[in-house]
Amino acid sequence: MASTQAGLVHPGDGLFEKVVNDWYPRLEERAYFVPPVHFNMVRYDTHHVGGQHSPHTDQVQVLVPKAPVKTKRKREQSVLMSDVQNDRTTQRLRACLRALAEEQNEVMFVLSQLDYGDYLGEPCYSAAVRCFHSPKDFVQEELKGKDVFHRGDFDILIFHREYGVLVGEVKTVGDNFSILDLTQKQQDAIVAKKVEQAVKQLNKAEKVLAHLLSDLQPPPRVRKSVMLPNIARSQLQRVLHNNPQLEEAVCQCMAVQRGVNPVDMCLCADELSNRNTPFDLTDDVMTKLVVWWRHVMTSQCPDTSFKAHYRSVVARFAGPATTIKVFSVSKPRLHVHTEGEAVSEIGRCFTQIILHPDQLEVLQRDQRLVHLLGPPGTGKTVVLVVRAVKWLQDGKRVTIISPRGFRSRAAACIIYDQVCNMTDSVVHHNLNRLHTDVMKDTSVKETLQRLAADKQGRNDEFFGVIDESSGNTDYAHPGIDNQFSKFCEELKNLFGDLLHLWVASTTKIDAPDWLDQVPLTESLRSPPVIVREIKQSVYFASDQCPQYREGSAPPPSDGPPVRRLYHTAGRDGHCGEDLGQCVQCGVDVCGYLVTDLRVGVKDASRPPRSAVSPDPLRYRDVLVVSAESSLTDDVTDPNTDEVVRPASGFVRGLRQGCVPVRVVKSGDDAAVEQMARMDGPDAVVAADSHVVSGIERHVVVLLGSEESTPFKDARFDLISRCSSQLVWVLPSSR
Repeated sequence: MASTQAGLVHPGDGLFEKVVNDWYPRLEERAYFVPPVHFNMVRYDTHHVGGQHSPHTDQVQVLVPKAPVKTKRKREQSVLMSDVQNDRTTQRLRACLRALAEEQNEVMFVLSQLDYGDYLGEPCYSAAVRCFHSPKDFVQEELKGKDVFHRGDFDILIFHREYGVLVGEVKTVGDNFSILDLTQKQQDAIVAKKVEQAVKQLNKAEKVLAHLLSDLQPPPRVRKSVMLPNIARSQLQRVLHNNPQLEEAVCQCMAVQRGVNPVDMCLCADELSNRNTPFDLTDDVMTKLVVWWRHVMTSQCPDTSFKAHYRSVVARFAGPATTIKVFSVSKPRLHVHTEGEAVSEIGRCFTQIILHPDQLEVLQRDQRLVHLLGPPGTGKTVVLVVRAVKWLQDGKRVTIISPRGFRSRAAACIIYDQVCNMTDSVVHHNLNRLHTDVMKDTSVKETLQRLAADKQGRNDEFFGVIDESSGNTDYAHPGIDNQFSKFCEELKNLFGDLLHLWVASTTKIDAPDWLDQVPLTESLRSPPVIVREIKQSVYFASDQCPQYREGSAPPPSDGPPVRRLYHTAGRDGHCGEDLGQCVQCGVDVCGYLVTDLRVGVKDASRPPRSAVSPDPLRYRDVLVVSAESSLTDDVTDPNTDEVVRPASGFVRGLRQGCVPVRVVKSGDDAAVEQMARMDGPDAVVAADSHVVSGIERHVVVLLGSEESTPFKDARFDLISRCSSQLVWVLPSSR
């Protein structure tokens, strides 16, 4: 679609719309938020960890989150408490607007924290946007010679297909009132000042928008709202009542009609979720939020002319020529336009080598016998890896033990490969892997005999690390903990005081009391949206696993919302009760992966951008796992290559959309290790739930119910494999 003014064709519009059609394929059907998720301001200190005698250049570089500070010194790279408060408020506001859009089925495009100067500001598109109006060529007359009018930003900018434009000015005032010793009069004075600022900024934003969209005829209707997420309606009502001039300014700014309470046009704490549970909206809060939305937006007549311009306007404000910046430590400027880019970047953030200060302290203490205990995603494996690196750099022989047969093979493989990647190849001959199964007496006996034979003629110390020492819940067995404890005792009997052993588990196993228990409970490897799902596991209610605790520094992001898809047996092409055998479920997931997340899109097909953008999601970034039944691949006749038994319906559904799928089964050690290393062809991995311990993927597709029982708990075992986007295929409750 071309945008015209008096017969003038704007060549950039068509170019941008083509990209937008790819980036936002359901633009006419649903709400989009850009950036798709909010990225928090987080700073890290860099620490080098290595052997006692290893040079600085050989030591492992780890990131340690920096706690926010109240004030910072000049040139200090720190995050202020006020930044944290702003992040929390923005995140909460976006979550509520997203819930509103889903509840009301609104078709709209929501931009947050867009600087005026970033609109059509990409240098590589300067020729294509030359015919559009820019903030830089608009200076308010009374400010000439004093200030340029293009400085500023849109806190919240909503383009609604039916009702036009809404611009919101957000003020986080009130977030710290509870800890400040202020009188009501002092609080009200602060609120009044912030409301006055918001009115001025909204009026400015309206003029900027009028200039940027002046080529559209008729010009779109611009609505405005003061947004005070931490201020109650009653307090705002009192402030306006005591300040008649301010109340008049608010009414003029938001075009409040006679007889309408101006507070109804403002978004206050009453219409939003609780600050302590920002992602939980009660029915009462949703009702109030919908009332505000109707007051400010949908109660008025639709802007019928804007519907024709909707796609074109989105193409300008959220297309490749506009910079959508998010906070990033490692990259000076980071573009994140699409959901797939957000998922990729969040996955990268949560899979870095990050340690909390207490974990760093554990490594520096150099203890001999340690049991790391903590819920999934708290960095236990990372600590084991760094521990093994330190030993290896000190010239020690290190053994990585897989204690539960094929169930812990992937975890041991990951530790082995990460240690190799962090150390010089000249020391790799001192790194060994040992596979055993503590539930099988013959396997344990063979392992101990091998270790005893290796010990013959040597009096060396034994340095070993064991991950995933507690079994997955689907492998729960009354004697597994006891058997593992016996195995540890055998190691101690064999090596005595020469034993150095570090063990990690997620549940409270019956570990020997001579292992010093070190709790690790701050989440590091999964975003909070995933942690909230894991917390609903029966294992926390039964006190079999330590509870998560909040860290001193905020996470990089809350993460993308969980995407739930439903298996409607007997309807919409879905068949049977087994989700793994439903072809339509595979087709639905394929559509989401390819269309919404753009998995598998090659770099060559991406539009040029001068700023850095996250890596596109690959097929191998996706893990499919079923909590109900195993997924199978085609079985072929070895003589004719004909398929004698087709793959699971879900696998066939993915392949119908040309998504390559590799099925990994229990017992196929080579395939399990290839999955752990992310080797082989670029393909989605569909794996048995028994073999995914230790695996991390940016996208996890989970098939199964939300039911949590001691012997089948997908929340604890499988969701924790996700470092970014969870796609949950569920039996329909409708």
